[in-house]
Amino acid sequence: MRCARRKKNYCFLICCVLFASAYGQRVPGELIVQLNSEKALNKDAFPTGFVYKKTLSRRTFIHLLAYDTLHYGPAEAIQQLSKSPDVNLVQLNHRLQIRDTIPADPFFPQQWQWQNLSAQNSVPDADVDAELAWSLPSYGPATAFGDTIVIAMLDDGIQANHPDLAPKLWHNRKEIPNNHIDDDQNGYVDDYHGWNPVLESDHIHQGHHGTPVAGMIGAAWQNGNGGTGIAPQIKIMVVAGSSQTEADAIAAYAYVLEQRLRYNETQGEAGAFVVATNTSWGVNGLSPSEAPVWCQIYDDLGEAGILNCAATSNSGWNIDEVGDMPTACSSPYLITVTASDRMDECTGAYGPVSVDLAAPGKEVFTTHPGGSYGWSSGTSFASPIAAGTIGLLYSATCPDLSSLAHTDPGAAALEAKSILLNTTDALPSMAGQTVTGGRLNTFRALQELALNCAPCAPVYNLNLTPNGTQEALAQWTTADSSLSVTLDWRPAGSAEWESAPNASSPFLLTGLDTCTGYEVRLVRQCTDGLTSVSPIAEVRTQGCCLPPAQLTATSVGNTSAALSWEVSENNTAYQIRVQDDSGWIFNTTHSGHSLQLSGLSPCTAYEAYLTTTCAEDSNSFSSLRFVTTGCGSCTDFEYCTSYGGTSGTEWIDAVSFGTQYHHSGLNEGNPLFPGAGFSASRGQIVPVSVRPGFQHIAYPEYIRIWIDLNQDGHFAPTAELLVDTILLPGYDSLGTELFIPDGAATGNTLMRISLKWAGFGSMRPQPCEPHIHFGEVEDYCVDIQEQPLISSADAPKRTGNALQAWPNPFGSQLQLKVTTAAPEAEIQLLGVDGRLILQRTMRLRSDQPVRLPIPPSLPRGWYLLRANVGTQVFRQPVLHHSAE
Repeated sequence: MRCARRKKNYCFLICCVLFASAYGQRVPGELIVQLNSEKALNKDAFPTGFVYKKTLSRRTFIHLLAYDTLHYGPAEAIQQLSKSPDVNLVQLNHRLQIRDTIPADPFFPQQWQWQNLSAQNSVPDADVDAELAWSLPSYGPATAFGDTIVIAMLDDGIQANHPDLAPKLWHNRKEIPNNHIDDDQNGYVDDYHGWNPVLESDHIHQGHHGTPVAGMIGAAWQNGNGGTGIAPQIKIMVVAGSSQTEADAIAAYAYVLEQRLRYNETQGEAGAFVVATNTSWGVNGLSPSEAPVWCQIYDDLGEAGILNCAATSNSGWNIDEVGDMPTACSSPYLITVTASDRMDECTGAYGPVSVDLAAPGKEVFTTHPGGSYGWSSGTSFASPIAAGTIGLLYSATCPDLSSLAHTDPGAAALEAKSILLNTTDALPSMAGQTVTGGRLNTFRALQELALNCAPCAPVYNLNLTPNGTQEALAQWTTADSSLSVTLDWRPAGSAEWESAPNASSPFLLTGLDTCTGYEVRLVRQCTDGLTSVSPIAEVRTQGCCLPPAQLTATSVGNTSAALSWEVSENNTAYQIRVQDDSGWIFNTTHSGHSLQLSGLSPCTAYEAYLTTTCAEDSNSFSSLRFVTTGCGSCTDFEYCTSYGGTSGTEWIDAVSFGTQYHHSGLNEGNPLFPGAGFSASRGQIVPVSVRPGFQHIAYPEYIRIWIDLNQDGHFAPTAELLVDTILLPGYDSLGTELFIPDGAATGNTLMRISLKWAGFGSMRPQPCEPHIHFGEVEDYCVDIQEQPLISSADAPKRTGNALQAWPNPFGSQLQLKVTTAAPEAEIQLLGVDGRLILQRTMRLRSDQPVRLPIPPSLPRGWYLLRANVGTQVFRQPVLHHSAE
C-alpha cells in the first residue's frame, strides 16, 4: 500500500507543479492538504487558526483549508500543519491560469451541463465538471504518441457547414473525393466525408437529430460562436443513415470497425484511431435475444479498441424487465447511458443491471440545424457526453491508456470503461437505478487516470519484419524520444540477451541465423533510475521450408474434388495424402500447386495433408478437411456458419443419437460429420446425449440442438429448436430426448449442436451465431425416414392414442382426451430443457375432451405434454405455434 500511495503522491505533486507554475499567485489564507486516510479527517480538530472549507478529492483524501492570516504567514501555516502525523502533503492554494478552460463562446453560460453555477431551478454542481476537466494538461486532438483521436457518431447525419461543427469533422485523407474509385481499398468508394450505408456514399449532410448530438460530443470552442462540446478538440467521424433499420445499424458499425482495424493493422498509415462510438437511437422493448448479431458487433468493436456508448430509452421503465436495444446487450464493450436533469434526477429509462450511468440530457444547450443553437432533451444528448469523455481520456498527458491501445486495444477499451464507471458522482436519486448509482463526472475520470499514471511508460508498437535470411528490421514508437531505449534480442528459448544501448527506430538486426525464431524487447530508461520493459515480440528469419498456405478444396462433388494451394518458398516438390475413416486412400508427389481428385465416395468426410519437400526439411505440412456432396440437404445447402472460437477450453467431446455414438474430441470448432450414422424416423422420440470436454475444470454450458426439419437450408430459431438446456458442473453429460415431428421432410438433413459457456450474463447460442468465444459448434447429417429405424424394444415408448392432444401446433389452449377415463390426472407442460412450465390436476374422460389453458406469454417452440395417470405416464410432444 505504501508503494501505491507514493505513486499517487508523485502524480499529485506533478499536477500541482503544472498548475502553479502557470500562474503562481496564491489565494490568501488557503491551503490544500492531503491526509493519510479518510479517517484522519476531523473537521473540528485542526489547530487553532485553521478551518475546514471543503473536500477536493474524497478518494485521495485531499481537502481545502483556510487559515488566519493574522496569526500565520504562508510558510508558518505549512509548517504548523506538517507537524501532524495525519498529514501526508500540504501546500498553498494558487490561482491558475485559465488556459481557455472556460470558453469565451457567447452561449457557454447557458450550457449548465458543463458548468452549473446554481442556475435557476437547479442543483449546484449537477454537471460533469467540464471546466475542471479542460484545465488538466492534455495533448488536445491527439494521444501522447500522435494518434489523431476520433469519435464515431452514428446518427441521421450532420449539418456539415455548421460553424461550430465544420472544423471538427473527420475526413478520410487516404480517399480522393468524388473520383468514383476506392483509393484506399477499404471497400468503400469515395468515403471522404464518412459513410452513409443507406445511400452507399459519403453523403452525410442532413442531420436534424445528429447535429445537436455532434455538438454535445465536440462543438468547437474559442471561435466566438455558440457554445462548446465536451471534447472540443477531438475529431468526429459521421456515419449517417444508420438509425433506420438494424441492417443499417450493423452496416454503420461495420464501417467504423473497418477504419479502426485498418489503423491497427497499418500502424496508423490508414484508417482512423476511433476510440468510441455514440448511438442515440434504438428499439424500445426489444430483447437482445432477438438481435444477436447487433449485440455481437459490440464485442468485435471492443476487441479492436472501440468502446461503445448508447442512449437508452426515454421511457420511464426498467429495461432489465422490458428489454431495449441496443442498451440491454450484455457486451462488456458497451456503456449504456440514461439522462439526468438540472436537479440531478433521472429522466430516462433505468435498469440496475443494464444501465451503467447517467449524464445531463434534459434541456441541454447545443448546436442545432441551420447554423443555430438551442435546447434539446433526451437520453440522445446524454450518451455523447460519455463518448466525448472517452476521447478526453486518450488525449491526457498520461500515456498509459494510449500506449495500451497499441499493444492490447481491447484491454484499453475496458480500462476506459472502468475509469468512467468508477468515478461517477454518487447520487441518492440514482441509487438502485443504474449500475454505478451515479452521474458521469468527466473531471474525476481524467483525474483518476492521472493519479494512477505509471511513472515510466513503456515503448509501444514494437514491429518486427524479417529482412532476408540473416536480418530483421525493428520499428517502434515512444511518447518521449529524448529518453534512452535499449534493444534486446535472443534466439527463442535462450536465456541470454544481446543488447544495443541507445537504439533508435528503425533498427536493423544483423548476423542472425537462417530460419530461426528470435525474441526482441525494448527497455526504456526514465528519470530517477526507473525503467520499463516492452512485451516481447517475435520474428523468424527467412529461408525456412514452410508449409504451403491456404490449402483449399474447390469444385467438390459426389465423387471428385480439386485441391489447390499457394506456392511456398524453398520447396522442391509437394507430397499429397488423402484419407477417410478407413485409412489412406491417396498418396502422391506433385510439383504444381493444384491437383484433381477422383473416385471419391459420396457424402464422405476426407482429410488431405500437403507436405512441402525442401532440400533440408520435409516435415512441414498443411491439412484440410472436406466433405463430398451426395448427402442431400445436409451438404447441398449452404447453411449459415456458426463457429466456436476458443474450443480449447470447452468443446463437444462425444454425441449419442438413438443407438449411434460418435466421439469427435477436440477439433477446429465447427466440423461437419456426415458419416456418423445418425438416423431417425418421423414421429420418433430419440434419446440424445451430449458430453462436453474441458481443458481444466468443468463450466456451466448452454446446449442447444436444431434440426432442419423442412430441409429448406435454414434453421428456424424456435420451431426447429429441439433441445434447449443448461448442463451444470458435476454432470458428465446431458441426457435428454428430442422429437421428430410427423411432418418432417425425409432424407438427409443437417443437425446443429451448439455448446456455449453459460456464465456472467452470457446469452444462449443462436443457430447462426457467427462466433462463440467459449464453446463449440458441431454439425451432423441425420437421415430421417418414414419407418422407425430401431426396434420397439430399444425405442422409448410413445403414447400413441393413449393421450390425445390437439390442435398440434396449438395456440391459446390444448384439448386433451385419453382412451381410458381417469378420475384424477396430473397434467404437466415441460420445456425442451426440462423446465416445468405449468401443472394442473384435472379429471380426464374418454368420451369428452377437456381444455388446458395456455399462458399468453408462452414463447413459441416445442414442449413435452406429460400426463401422470395413476402408475402410468403418458407423453406427447406438442408445438406452440402462436400466442393468440
